[in-house]
Amino acid sequence: TPSDEEDIPIVDTIKKEIEESGDEKRMEIDVLFDLNSSEIKSEYDSEFDKIKTFIEDKSQFVIILRGYTCSIGGLENNLKLSKERVDRVKEILIKKLGVDESFIETYFYGEKDAPFDNTSEEQRRKNRLVKIQLLGK
Repeated sequence: TPSDEEDIPIVDTIKKEIEESGDEKRMEIDVLFDLNSSEIKSEYDSEFDKIKTFIEDKSQFVIILRGYTCSIGGLENNLKLSKERVDRVKEILIKKLGVDESFIETYFYGEKDAPFDNTSEEQRRKNRLVKIQLLGK
């Protein structure tokens, strides 16, 4: 456990304060991608507007981005692709919404720990995503 004298990263501090207050608000959005693509479709503009509205009235917030791919392609390529997808979402949050980078956590998994199994094309399509989780108070 960190002592009072240690510097604790701002994201960890905010998450701890949100958990302790019990007055947290959450929002989750999934951004789906085409096969082997990191381009975000314009249909998600309204979802980013929701994110902007969510964070506007929050004194503290954290945005967690988790990137995944389906099982098509090699492990290394899929890990790289999931990172590219997370980076694209992060870029929109920073450049278009004005979110400070210190409020964003990023994770990318490739096809590892995919939310859906990869047994059919429908399931693989669902795994080509970045999950955006917002916590705020």
